[in-house]
Order: sequence, then structure tokens, then C-alpha cells
Amino acid sequence: MQTDTIAGSGVWRRARWAIGLMLVSGLSACFWSNSVTSRDLSGFETYTFGHRPGLGFCANPDALFSAQVTRAADGTMTLASEGLALAGPDPEDCEDGVPDQRGSFMPEPLGKRSLSGAEVADVTAVFTKVSFHKNPDPICRELGIDPCVIRTHVWDDLGLSDFICGSNRVSVDQAKALAGLLGRLASGP
Repeated sequence: MQTDTIAGSGVWRRARWAIGLMLVSGLSACFWSNSVTSRDLSGFETYTFGHRPGLGFCANPDALFSAQVTRAADGTMTLASEGLALAGPDPEDCEDGVPDQRGSFMPEPLGKRSLSGAEVADVTAVFTKVSFHKNPDPICRELGIDPCVIRTHVWDDLGLSDFICGSNRVSVDQAKALAGLLGRLASGP
């Protein structure tokens, strides 16, 4: 009889533990959801795009490295941007730059220019509905993810990134829309 009681209590403890685990998992899912929020950020004064290193730093030397779009009181917009320029042939000797198999790259100003009317309309259209997640992706509870580069986007006081395990991260579709916009702005009017 005593053996049944001990075995029974062990089963009961495991059952209580399993029920508790399910409740905690369920509650954490409620507080750490993967829902998408949208905001109209087309009324921004300053938008800034940039890169931060993750594990390593593998920014694309052929793409825009950083950019800032400012809006004047009259609604016109100005773009200041940077690309990456080859600073040396050895990626191992790249302390303050961005290493790449082709060598070490350093940020280089590409200049400042006024955006055309069509570009202003393009910026406004993309920023009218910016979709983002307020919480990390739930997969980050199971896996440790460290990308080689994190792209950041800041509209005045709202900062977002493309880091899957970060809070306030742009949705996949929004990341594509922002990359497309930045590519068009980098290529000029």
C-alpha cells in the first residue's frame, strides 16, 4: 500500500509540474506574442538607417551603409548617405571597418542631395504604414540567434531593427519595403 502511495504521489507531482508548465507557457505566449503593429510614420522629421554588428560584421559593401532623410518645414526632403569603400586588401586588418572577403571596407560619405517630388512621394508611401513586432519572435525562446549584421531604422523617437530576437523589430514585408526604398534612393532620381 505504501508503494502505491509513493508512486501515486510521484505521478501527481509530475502531473502538477506538467500543468504548471503548460500554464506558464500559455501565459508567456499571451505576453510575448508575435502580432504585428502598424504606425503611420510619414510625418517624420528625421529618419535614420544604419548597420550594427551582430556576430562578426558582414554588411554588404555594394549596398547603402547608412542614410538620413530629413524633412524641411515646406515638406521637401534631403538625403545624406554613406556607402562602404575599400580601405585595405586584408579583411583581418579591419579594426574599425567592415571586413569582407575582398578586404577591409570603411564608411564613406556619398553626399547630400534633395529628393525629387517622386522620391518624396515614394518615401511617404512606404512610411505611411510601417508594420513591426513589439516583441521578439517566439522562436527566440528556443534558440539563440546572433546575426552578423543588424539593420536599424529610426523615425524621430521610434527605433526599429530587423533583429528577429529584438523588441520593436520590423516585419519581414516591411524590411523588404524599406530595403527597396533605400535601394531606389541610393540609385538616385
